[in-house]
Amino acid sequence: IMWKHRDISSPTFGFLEIIDRMELMSEQGTQSEVFFAFDAFGIKLPVLCKVIDKKHVNVEKIISAQNLAASFGIGPTIYEVHENETKLRIVMELLTNVVTLSSFIETNGIDAFSRQMKDELVRKIKLLYTLQIDHGDIHTENVLVQHIYGSYKLFIIDYDDVSFPVSVRSPKQIHSIDIAIGYTFVFDENRVEFYRDEMLKQYEKIKNVMGKKMAEDLKNTIFFH
Repeated sequence: IMWKHRDISSPTFGFLEIIDRMELMSEQGTQSEVFFAFDAFGIKLPVLCKVIDKKHVNVEKIISAQNLAASFGIGPTIYEVHENETKLRIVMELLTNVVTLSSFIETNGIDAFSRQMKDELVRKIKLLYTLQIDHGDIHTENVLVQHIYGSYKLFIIDYDDVSFPVSVRSPKQIHSIDIAIGYTFVFDENRVEFYRDEMLKQYEKIKNVMGKKMAEDLKNTIFFH
């Protein structure tokens, strides 16, 4: 495939210098591959190259939103973009020692998703709101868990469906992420917990039928962690 550099991104590496494809990285996005590339100082570095159809995305918004998020430690940095007649190749930072949140929970159990990790995820989602970034597709496959020196750090990836800049709905409104079979990860302005799915349905039913006060009383009794 013949690629040319797209003017909206800085030529950090230069597409002709991308060499030696390593492997397919299904953990970090569909049709994403790891390449080695030389930077401006001649240092060989691994980068993630994600190929997407032009017609399905607004690449200017992806670059602006993702690199703003990256500057706050929320996601990986986009270095540059290449294109041909139908495709875009987004060259970005390769996050190492990572698995998806769904893989992390499947391997380690739901209790391994600690209070500290929950709080970090909520903080980063709220920060996206503050930055006027509506990610549009947050789920456990788009949250990466990085394990370094005995601690964990979370990243939000895959900004293909992003809206930016937008006024995001208040984080006081409850949001949820399906996190494992039978569990939903729910957060609001002050708290972040797991619900059993059947209890969450009961909460929504009571809220709609009997009012907020009774629903809040129920919610206080059904937090699972």
